[in-house]
Amino acid sequence: MRNSKGHFKKKILIIGVSSYIGSNIANYLNKNYTVIGSFYKKKSKYKTNYKKIKLDLTSKDSINKIPKDIKIIINCAYINNENYNNLSKIIN
Repeated sequence: MRNSKGHFKKKILIIGVSSYIGSNIANYLNKNYTVIGSFYKKKSKYKTNYKKIKLDLTSKDSINKIPKDIKIIINCAYINNENYNNLSKIIN
């Protein structure tokens, strides 16, 4: 995809696009970048015009679904109560 100047847009992955901050960053950057937004349990409730993928950062299979041509990753995710007591699972 090309931007308004005719250059190919860099791909950005925004982790945690279901949040208010993540969705607003995605909508702002979508003007000049190809944005892919990830969610864990629920899709963003905000109006979007970018691709969304379900992503579980504790699963290698899920992480392998991330496109290889991503140039920038912005993390807006948080650790939910379910995983908070098992941080080693997330770190690994």
